Amino acid sequence: MSGILDRFKQLYADEKTTNKRLEICNNCEEKKEKWLLIFTEDSCGICKCSIPKKTKLKFSQCPIQKW
Repeated sequence: MSGILDRFKQLYADEKTTNKRLEICNNCEEKKEKWLLIFTEDSCGICKCSIPKKTKLKFSQCPIQKW
């Protein structure tokens, strides 16, 4: 079971990277606040991804190359 958890953890960026990405996204002109009542988190206006989730994934990229 430990091996599975280790592999799963490899998908996530470290806390410093995540926080830096969140700061960039939170100040981006493309950021969209919660909308349509079905989205409970802020999202990217370009790719429509959840900002809190996307910024945590290690191999994720900003669609306009800000990070």
